Amino acid sequence: MCKLAIITGPLTRQQVNATLLTANQSFARTQRNGFGFIASTGDSATAYGRYLTPSGFCGYRSKVPMLWAGAHDEGTPLPPITRALLVHGRTATSEVCLPNVHPFTRPGGWSLIHNGIVTWTGDPKDEPVSAGLCDSDQLLEWISTGGDMHKASEVWSGYGAVALLSPDHKLRIWKDSNATLYFARRAQGQGWAFATDDDDLIKIGRTVPLANNPVKLPACYAEFSSHGKLVGTQSWEGFGQRHTITAAAVQSSLGRWTTVDAT
Repeated sequence: MCKLAIITGPLTRQQVNATLLTANQSFARTQRNGFGFIASTGDSATAYGRYLTPSGFCGYRSKVPMLWAGAHDEGTPLPPITRALLVHGRTATSEVCLPNVHPFTRPGGWSLIHNGIVTWTGDPKDEPVSAGLCDSDQLLEWISTGGDMHKASEVWSGYGAVALLSPDHKLRIWKDSNATLYFARRAQGQGWAFATDDDDLIKIGRTVPLANNPVKLPACYAEFSSHGKLVGTQSWEGFGQRHTITAAAVQSSLGRWTTVDAT
């Protein structure tokens, strides 16, 4: 199972750097197949990092030789103020390679991190085609080309928690009943913080103070403004359950994913 950490509301460069180091130290013990993040100012996603070797992470843009730190890909410097920070630790269910390290992105401002496994179960001719090599990238391809997550159960099976930055600069979180995510309010009403494990959230709270102990989040959809304020939340059905799919769909999935979600 992968791990997520998500923080909304204003964060200074110092807070972002400290949060990344804290999350990496905690995640790297079990999430050995990748570490990544993306930071949004509320106007654009201006900084990102993807690291194939989590234990080699030395901080964002630390200029450590790739031979020492492992393969990685980094973007522009951190903005003065970040308003949404998405962090991901990866346990692989498909090929271990840098292109499969979260976050996944698309032109125009799409960025996604995902904990879980999903498989396309809709009509094979409508299956989204992505350049990536894993299910999470395929899911983003579907969303960024018009897919509606509130109808995900009709064409996907599996489970998970998904955090998405979209071209309108809003953050959206979907979490089904089979995924785990904890939340806490940030101190002084500055925003919200989420993590897959309550212990991870407590550790992050040492760099981004929290107003309450971690609480387990129910299955839901939540939307946040470009400045990190909670706009609204509602229940979410989640992804579809395992069921028989056509031979064509199985063959299509076998070509790319290591996990085929069929009975």
